[in-house]
Amino acid sequence: NSMNQMRESYQVTWDFCRTKMMELKEKYHLQSIFALSRAEDIWSAIETILYSSGRKLHFKKRGDLPEILAKQSTRGLVIDSSQSGLIVKYGKIAIPCKYKAKDLWLWDEEKAILAYLAEAELQDAHAVDQMSKGIITDTYRSCFASLVCKKIRGRLRVYVHITVEGKAISKRRKDSTPRHYYGKGNIGCDIGTQTIAYTSNTEV
Repeated sequence: NSMNQMRESYQVTWDFCRTKMMELKEKYHLQSIFALSRAEDIWSAIETILYSSGRKLHFKKRGDLPEILAKQSTRGLVIDSSQSGLIVKYGKIAIPCKYKAKDLWLWDEEKAILAYLAEAELQDAHAVDQMSKGIITDTYRSCFASLVCKKIRGRLRVYVHITVEGKAISKRRKDSTPRHYYGKGNIGCDIGTQTIAYTSNTEV
């Protein structure tokens, strides 16, 4: 149709986006997984504007540090375990995942991810077997990670964002009673600056 013809005439296509990112990969000596992940994010934003409710592209402010993203857990940023806990490997660099000791939710999440990594093949096989019976199992398999670098009060801080398969673990108090309890059932809620995202067993 006319929209597709116009896109192609201005080179607003996924192929052009991917090809251009591969050129930048060679220029700046990036790994392919980082270039491909960034190309996917850019094209997703463009599609939102062309075909959905998006109104404009958002660019990082001058001086903001880039996000390092690899949408595969075994390439670029490798999620692994060590004696001290969860780590993310970037080349020869091993970045330990640290958090405040009183953050029980992060402690529970890390524990679940480490439990999966300890016997990944067994848990995957169990999940596949359950799926054949129509039962969905939360494995807490780490899908991919990203590194977000920020300067806060003159100090460089690196935050690790890990995307995990399955339901988020419910927040709890020290005595294991649930926090933010209201009604029955569990709902995951992410409160943003302009929107609120929520999910349940039947709705997103």
